[in-house]
Amino acid sequence: MNQCKFCREPFNVEYEVICPTCGHDHDENYKMRSLLDKGDKIRRISDGKLFTYTGPDDSDDENYGHVEEMLVPVYLPDFEKEEE
Repeated sequence: MNQCKFCREPFNVEYEVICPTCGHDHDENYKMRSLLDKGDKIRRISDGKLFTYTGPDDSDDENYGHVEEMLVPVYLPDFEKEEE
């Protein structure tokens, strides 16, 4: 069981795409890499830590990208773009 990334209510992300509590469509998270530009700030949802997006990884998988603060690709659906 996971939490909705927006309302934090528990629900099964593997079997449901839309949160039954707030209606957020979690499928749109899988397009995050195309919404990010180099230098964008992204916040890790689990602990609130801020990172700087540096670009896509070498794979064709939209779910992974690089941040300045880590040497390995990160799973982008675990982050949210920080609005300035």
